[in-house]
Amino acid sequence: IPPIQRRLENPYPFLIFVSFFCPHRFLLLLPSALQIYPHFFHFHNKSSTLSSSEADFKVSFIFAAVYTGLLLPGDRIMGLDTPSGGNTSHGYYTPHGRKVSSASIFFESLPYKVNPQTGYIDYEKLEERALDFRPKILICGGSSYLREWDYGRFRQIADKCGAVLLCDMAQISGLIAAKVCKL
Repeated sequence: IPPIQRRLENPYPFLIFVSFFCPHRFLLLLPSALQIYPHFFHFHNKSSTLSSSEADFKVSFIFAAVYTGLLLPGDRIMGLDTPSGGNTSHGYYTPHGRKVSSASIFFESLPYKVNPQTGYIDYEKLEERALDFRPKILICGGSSYLREWDYGRFRQIADKCGAVLLCDMAQISGLIAAKVCKL
């Protein structure tokens, strides 16, 4: 099985249990938001999907709205490489150049990667590549990057290269709301 497919499969049954209770915990953490925006949470707070392709479609739809609001076809984006823990909706293409997401088809994308020895994002290399590439959107966040994100550093890099900073925090939003992770 290719690495990207291995990442999308769910070998841990307890994750199914957590995803079932995730909407309830989310609503317990944010009761005031529910009172203000009841229709938003009714529509968007669906943490369980039938398959990873269905989830990818929902994520791609949301990102398509953001991308088309900020970009023109051919504009540049940078996101974490999918094998490094990024999301396919951030412009992923295979090492052979096959474009596998709508973002990589309609926009010019350049991934940043983790250091293979440390498993951490190489922020110096990211900054160097961003200054050379000059993306219109710099994306921080991913599907399976297991480390803390240095949001301050991303802000500095985005400001230096003139990019909009887009934080994809779908996977960690519950941890941030519970103050387990920093924002």
